[in-house]
Amino acid sequence: KVVDTKPALTNRLFFFFTATALHETMHILGFDESLYSTYLDYTTGNLYPNVTQTVTLNAARTGGANAMMVTPSVKAWATQHYGCAGIIGMPLENE
Repeated sequence: KVVDTKPALTNRLFFFFTATALHETMHILGFDESLYSTYLDYTTGNLYPNVTQTVTLNAARTGGANAMMVTPSVKAWATQHYGCAGIIGMPLENE
């Protein structure tokens, strides 16, 4: 018995629902642009002056301007994870 006759649609639906669940989970964890102004630098106890930065990466791949989360902790994690000393932060999803 064939249950899934439209695998491409099923894959797209799976991706959509998984991406949506992850997106909403990140809001629950505090990643919401209305809260960025309340993020504290754990090394100083002060608010970050600028948590995000708009940059243009590879426009052909990323579609032009991208919002990046730029904090010392995010940069350190990304540098170690990707092995790239020139990385400035991590991209945020554009809504």
